[in-house]
Amino acid sequence: MLSMSELKSKPSIITLTTDFGTQDWFVGVMKGVIARIHPNAHVIDITHHITPGSIRQGAFVFNQSHLWFPKGTIHVVVVDPGVGTSRKAIVLKTHHGYCIGPDNGVFSWALDENRVDGVFEIRPDKLNQETSQTFHGRDLFAPAAAKLARGEDLYDWTIPCQDFQRLNYPAPQINQREITGEILYTDRFGNMVTNLPSAQITPISDRFTLRKNQETEPEPTGIFKTYGLAPPGRRSLITGSTGYLEWAVPNGNAALSCGWKEGDLFHLIPLRKC
Repeated sequence: MLSMSELKSKPSIITLTTDFGTQDWFVGVMKGVIARIHPNAHVIDITHHITPGSIRQGAFVFNQSHLWFPKGTIHVVVVDPGVGTSRKAIVLKTHHGYCIGPDNGVFSWALDENRVDGVFEIRPDKLNQETSQTFHGRDLFAPAAAKLARGEDLYDWTIPCQDFQRLNYPAPQINQREITGEILYTDRFGNMVTNLPSAQITPISDRFTLRKNQETEPEPTGIFKTYGLAPPGRRSLITGSTGYLEWAVPNGNAALSCGWKEGDLFHLIPLRKC
């Protein structure tokens, strides 16, 4: 558990994950607000290219990134299609640091009840600035992160809450006869990350028959440890760095060649191991 004194004694790291893109002024203004309040804060961009409004994609990216930062890091995630509505603006105090953003489930894939020490609602009237209805990244989340990084008492501008919103996680269905998976995320290379943990699937088999949309492919699909070992130009399963299997086409774009998208389901029928 982190105290305010611990934050004051360590370099202040704030990460930003948003769906704002980099064409407009939104990200730059958030950094300006942080710099105005706490000039010594170290701001790191995780990404600003979450698909607009995709809470699920934001949840996946945050889950993949947050534990790679030092203890005490403050993570700001702004994927907020409900901005200006009754949804809360929250701070989560975790075993590893702090999370700041909308209470819409974007943190829930990374954090369960055992890793959250406290849930707090930001009080806009205590942040000493005007609050718009459409840019809470600037008016609530950036100031909150800067104040927290500067060592200000959390209780001065928040109130404790009982809980935070959860986003349903698409758990895979895994047995020895059939596996049902789902596309969670597509990266810029067109690799499609699934919800199938590599460690659970590879002991079952290294070759599968693929069925999708009631159609069964005649050629088996293999699992490979890296892109370079997979057949060139052919869709294969790779044991990705995320810990999950991903669909990839070496020297190609799996998402474009397949026409699949995030949320699509597929089925794998295990074949005898080679």
